[in-house]
Amino acid sequence: MNDENLSAFYSSLLTNLQKKGRRSNDVAEAVNKYQGLVQKVKDHGDRLSALLVSKRRLTEKKSVERSVHAETSTGEATPDTKWPSSLVTKKIKYQYSTKQKYSVPARRYSGMDGAQSMSRRLQKHAVDPHTLDLDIHNCAFQVLHQIIQKTQPKPALPKDLADVFEEVTTKRAPPENLKKNEAMSSLQKISLYIRWVAMNLLYDDYMSLKENKDKTFPSASIMSLMWQSVEDMIVQAWAEHVIALKPKHISLHFDGIRVSKEVASNVESHIEECQEVIKEKTGFTVSIVRKTHGTFRELVAERGAADEESDFSAESEKATSSRKHSEDPEAPLVIDDGILRMLEDEVKTLLEQAKKPKHPVNGRHQCPGCPFRSFKERRRLRTHLEKYHVLKNQYVSSGTKQLKVILALYDHAASSQQTPSNLLQKSASLIRDSVKPPLPASNNLIDKQIRLIHDAAGPRYVNVCQLEDELHVRRVRNRYYTKAFGDLILKEAVLCYAQADELQHLCFIKVY
Repeated sequence: MNDENLSAFYSSLLTNLQKKGRRSNDVAEAVNKYQGLVQKVKDHGDRLSALLVSKRRLTEKKSVERSVHAETSTGEATPDTKWPSSLVTKKIKYQYSTKQKYSVPARRYSGMDGAQSMSRRLQKHAVDPHTLDLDIHNCAFQVLHQIIQKTQPKPALPKDLADVFEEVTTKRAPPENLKKNEAMSSLQKISLYIRWVAMNLLYDDYMSLKENKDKTFPSASIMSLMWQSVEDMIVQAWAEHVIALKPKHISLHFDGIRVSKEVASNVESHIEECQEVIKEKTGFTVSIVRKTHGTFRELVAERGAADEESDFSAESEKATSSRKHSEDPEAPLVIDDGILRMLEDEVKTLLEQAKKPKHPVNGRHQCPGCPFRSFKERRRLRTHLEKYHVLKNQYVSSGTKQLKVILALYDHAASSQQTPSNLLQKSASLIRDSVKPPLPASNNLIDKQIRLIHDAAGPRYVNVCQLEDELHVRRVRNRYYTKAFGDLILKEAVLCYAQADELQHLCFIKVY
């Protein structure tokens, strides 16, 4: 989709939200969100337009090169083709914001045609091929921690909070107690303390922020000003060192720098050198890392390669997946041993119940473990349980589709921190309730008579005859889906910029 379609889509959502009357907080938040998205799409288009330059024909110095381009002009490109470079040189002026005057410098901003103002998707294509994106890792925490150490405010940060602050700023992953949200109150107290320090160090600036009606949280703004002023000093020293290397490209990106690849043939050595220069000139110790920007296709390919190379132990495999089966939908489905034991115990319980006298329903005895199988005589039900609900069939006599429902029920219970139970009976009941009209009571195997339909209201199994007579569905190979489900996928894909992980999460929330 292009920017006009995206802008029209977000504007239509805004039109539906901007109705007369008093807005609720949720509606006001949604309006602000979509207004920001419309502006972001517009800015993206403006920045892209600013990058466009008039193309001019380049004259090659060698006749051999001219002949290569002559061949490629007819569309006969070769793997060794050398295309003319489309790189251009631009001098960008960086300025501090003039919206609010401060006693210390904050961040520097470029114009619309600077690399700093480009989106990550645009940087991927415009500057990523010939530059390195280097950033200060965890910049705010690293700088704030050292500011507290250097200024030594009185009263000092309490020891327990100082330990938490130290752990958060020096480790990539949060400590175990933070993962369980047990120390969130400690982080809130640390934030309050740092804001108090910033208000005292930059008192005049804080008072001017309090008088600004547009600043609704002046204590947070002054804390940002404090660490961003140090960040600017660090980037200034860093940039001066890199400029001395005479790179063909350098651009400032707030807490990092983009620099030509030729000045950093050995990236690790270059990063260590820059860290030492920053320490020497500013007194602050920072950790610089290289950022990479992958397209959706590249990230999928990288994830697939990582999955192929991973060697999971038996314990990790058991913890991360309840199933062991081929990605081929036609391949046999094999259930985890733990689930098989649960199904075995359930079948034993059903056999014990079948030995007790019970009145038939509508003249038949329903098998609790099958969606539709039933019998006129109770002894035949017992024979069926003993003959077909066995390990050879993974205790399921109806086929693969009921096995898939069992796995889904097990995963749902595990993710909800519940103990799975009666998987055989629950899966049979789900299929029995959704498939209308019901299948013949004499059929054991039902896989060829039902189909899974993906719908916006949730997945469900239906009778094959419904596909032809009543339902209007679309088919992709062996998958059927409704128009409502397709609309849901398209809508959520637009809202999350087609990011696969987020798209899957949003669709799961909508459906379930």
